Amino acid sequence: MAAMLDAKSLRGKPEPDMVPKGKAYAFFFKFRNKRMYAKINLINNGRVTIIISCHLPKRDTL
Repeated sequence: MAAMLDAKSLRGKPEPDMVPKGKAYAFFFKFRNKRMYAKINLINNGRVTIIISCHLPKRDTL
């Protein structure tokens, strides 16, 4: 997942109501040739990333 977060092509949907407050996003990415869904929360101190969810997607859109 760390390598995927560096991808310039990565696009996500902002998730403004996450707790704790930070910059949270939902997005799709490929892992072992499978499409995955994830949510992350980048905490404001710049050092903490919380993986909220990471699994096979239940639907095709964010």
